[in-house]
Amino acid sequence: MNDSTQFPDEFPDGFPDELRIIAGAFALHQHMLRYVCDQDGQLSMSQRHLMAGLSQPQRMGQLAQKLRCLPSTVTALASELTELGLVRREADPADRRASRLVLTDKGQDLRASSMQAACEEFHRATGLGASDIARLAGPMDRMRKHLESQPLKSEDQTT
Repeated sequence: MNDSTQFPDEFPDGFPDELRIIAGAFALHQHMLRYVCDQDGQLSMSQRHLMAGLSQPQRMGQLAQKLRCLPSTVTALASELTELGLVRREADPADRRASRLVLTDKGQDLRASSMQAACEEFHRATGLGASDIARLAGPMDRMRKHLESQPLKSEDQTT
């Protein structure tokens, strides 16, 4: 058994493809989490997650929905990232009473370099070539969008 997962190195004949996909996604997720956590230590995982989701200026409530967290969590993270000079709050042109988060130049540079490093680590860790990645990207996008459109189990329960 591989130390980084709880899955066997080889699956028996007839093992369902769905479970093989889950095992591969889990192993990749765990590897990339360890990789990100081993970075320079400047940002927490939550701060990195928020910056990755901030591809364009967004209201904090929208960002909280996108990241599936509480608005107060985004507010706290935004304050931390503002202190580091990575994001700033600006008035929303559509509604001057509301503010939205925007990456600063320093934040854009850090986001771009972090994403580049993650892509390089993905290639190194998986050993996949460009054609394999191109074939996987479309179905993974569809799966992610479908999952994001579904309520979380805890959001779906009414007690």
